[in-house]
Amino acid sequence: MAEHDDDEDEDEDGAYGGARRHRPSDDGANADEGDDGGDDAVTFPYVILDEAGAMLEPDSMGTLLHGARGCLLVGDHLQLPPFTALPDQAPAVRREGYAVSLLERLATRGGGGGGGGGGGVAMLREQYRMSETCARMISDVFYGSALRTPPAVAAARSHPAPCCFVGCATSRESRPKKGKGASFQNLGRTRVTTNVVSAA
Repeated sequence: MAEHDDDEDEDEDGAYGGARRHRPSDDGANADEGDDGGDDAVTFPYVILDEAGAMLEPDSMGTLLHGARGCLLVGDHLQLPPFTALPDQAPAVRREGYAVSLLERLATRGGGGGGGGGGGVAMLREQYRMSETCARMISDVFYGSALRTPPAVAAARSHPAPCCFVGCATSRESRPKKGKGASFQNLGRTRVTTNVVSAA
């Protein structure tokens, strides 16, 4: 959300980029800014949540408490799920589905996972990130073969070895640096990957 510092950005109704300032009146009802009242309160008639598939449901719900009449969730619930410090075996995670995002709950309501079960769900079916071979594999496994790669993207992303699965049974992960935030490394997989890319 953009911040507005100039008074001229404010319209006659006291609206700032879709947000509206209100003050509670003496009788408990909301009054527009300019009336006598208490503390300012900012309301948002519409809320857009990006990366909603990676957002915990309580966090999503908290954004709707400022007068929102509509909400647009943008994301992919088939990619990385929301992060929670609770272990997988915690009762809240297992029974109540605490780690399920609001986007996933709405998109899969009534079945049809992959973006088609709930009302008002729209799936983007063209991808521009990867080679057509990689996209086809991901499309078949996760999206019911619904993804398509435009011809221009297929030509620009072509590669002699676009998608390779190589066994690295003997490789092991190591963590040279200890402590919070330290990264793991796998030298065996690094060497195999380098050999595959160099030979392509």
